[in-house]
Amino acid sequence: MTTSYKDSNIQLKNILLTQFEQGREVPALIDWLAIKPGALKIQERMLMSKVVAARGARRDEPTTVAIGVESLSFLATIVAFVFGINDKQKLITTDPEPWCRDADICREINRKITDKNLIASARELVQRCAKDKDFLIIVLNHDDHDEIRAVIDMFDAGRKGLLLVQDYGFETAASQYEYGRERGFRLLEIVDGSGEMVNI
Repeated sequence: MTTSYKDSNIQLKNILLTQFEQGREVPALIDWLAIKPGALKIQERMLMSKVVAARGARRDEPTTVAIGVESLSFLATIVAFVFGINDKQKLITTDPEPWCRDADICREINRKITDKNLIASARELVQRCAKDKDFLIIVLNHDDHDEIRAVIDMFDAGRKGLLLVQDYGFETAASQYEYGRERGFRLLEIVDGSGEMVNI
């Protein structure tokens, strides 16, 4: 199946890549659940695919998925749908409902996301995550400076996980590279403009 993609920076035609292939679960769920799927850029789609891939790779191991970027919070709906939520598989997120379609399927999935899963800010998200020792998959925005450093500190203290940073490659974004490097980590700028740090 060939398809196309277009945003303000790039236009691709006649492509056959998994991130656009509608037979794959993440792109299909984005189209099915997001209020404005066409407004999502490739970076946002890649971040969501990475979260689902990382969570899937954990199988039944204790894992927390933490979503601190409001515009990506409907990713919580995708995670709840694909993997469920239980004591070993935690989900902490900003409220996904404003970012989901007004549809019965979204409401049904989002019923699984209760008040104990919801946070009001990235700061609260990181504070809640700091209490646990399981594998952490966390998505933050580039301007969450203190929160990004707090996650790096968690990794430095031995917490295993994946840190994803939206818009890390933007010219106005503060680099956390040196802070991570001083602790033996690398926060890499990915070609889609996001940032990524892994501690395994």
